[in-house]
Amino acid sequence: MFFGKQRQGGDGTSDKTHGGPRRVRLPRRVYSVDAPDDDTVLVGINPEVRRLGDGQLEVFWLDPFYPLPDRSRRAASVTRVGEGIEFVEAGEESRIYRLQPITLDFYNERVRGRLINPQDFDTIEDLETALLRSLQS
Repeated sequence: MFFGKQRQGGDGTSDKTHGGPRRVRLPRRVYSVDAPDDDTVLVGINPEVRRLGDGQLEVFWLDPFYPLPDRSRRAASVTRVGEGIEFVEAGEESRIYRLQPITLDFYNERVRGRLINPQDFDTIEDLETALLRSLQS
């Protein structure tokens, strides 16, 4: 089960209830989003899994390359995979999405070629900083 007992501590995740949906934040801030049947997703910032009031799950993230940066998908199931997650979208299409910590290889192979002004990065830290800053502009 993705939602277990409440977490506390320095592992970067949180599982809280504040009069609203419960949520679990993934430990890293910047993730690659891979979905073979959805080419509109590439990068997810500050992703979290939410349990909505009706008990359904929703995966939420910010997308620096999408016109509306808030992205979410209802999930039929969510599974932890390493430092990331894999989920099956609820509904007829049942698309599979995988969020994993972003790598320079993913950026260079899947993201860079789709940008108007692509940049080169020497470190993952520089890449993550640039992606986080892109949400502020």
